[in-house]
Amino acid sequence: MHFRTLERIFIEERIYKMIEQCKTNDAVIAAVHDGFKPFRRQLVRELAGADVERLLAVRIRRISLFDINNTARR
Repeated sequence: MHFRTLERIFIEERIYKMIEQCKTNDAVIAAVHDGFKPFRRQLVRELAGADVERLLAVRIRRISLFDINNTARR
């Protein structure tokens, strides 16, 4: 449930867009953490390093509106 919420926020709020201009891995990780700050109350627990790594591994295809809508219907 936790990761599903993270993934939904990551995609719907376009947090992935925040990492496009990052030049280091540390900057990428910081950008993801910063992107989730407004949504902390929606999370089951704090965002962990493993959560960030898993989010960064999300395939771009899954970010399409078509795939989001299909996942929501399941």
